[in-house]
Amino acid sequence: MAFNPNDHLSKVQKPNDYLQVKWRLVWFRDERSHGKITTDMVHLDIEKQVAVFKATVEDSEGGVSDGYGSESAKDFRDYIEKAETKAIGRALAGLGYGTQFAPELDEGERIVDSPVDRSSKQESPGQSEQVRDLADKAVKRAKALGITTKEAWDSFLMEVLKDRKPLNQLTIGDIGRINVELTKREKTKTA
Repeated sequence: MAFNPNDHLSKVQKPNDYLQVKWRLVWFRDERSHGKITTDMVHLDIEKQVAVFKATVEDSEGGVSDGYGSESAKDFRDYIEKAETKAIGRALAGLGYGTQFAPELDEGERIVDSPVDRSSKQESPGQSEQVRDLADKAVKRAKALGITTKEAWDSFLMEVLKDRKPLNQLTIGDIGRINVELTKREKTKTA
């Protein structure tokens, strides 16, 4: 059975959900068993007790993302390990594994990605308004790339999700993977 990130969410700030890095790793390994994760210590100051790591995640299908994480001993006793974990989490989020649940990627007024709001209004089955809006935006991006027919959209979904789900059944995780692929295609188109 495929990994479902919604089963592993935790609250960090009401009403936002967060997917811990350990679960992002499980999700990534479930979908990309041949993927590669490397980390490098960019900076370590033993005197000031500060560490900075860079992580690179490669999904084995051409997707690559870098992430940086820093930590100090005043905020976290095991600051070296925490800095490395942050870097891995951010690199995984860059490939769509947990992006939608990562408050560290919140861009304030100019939101590109945000945590999932699970207020009581959204506890009912089916898609939330937020998920529907994200799905509609993904469709608009796809149309701008020439994916304009139902057949082209279904083919795109089969390539990205290995499934032809109706728009109203896409999960936030599905939309994250769709957006990662759309970003790759947009970069290729502008190059």
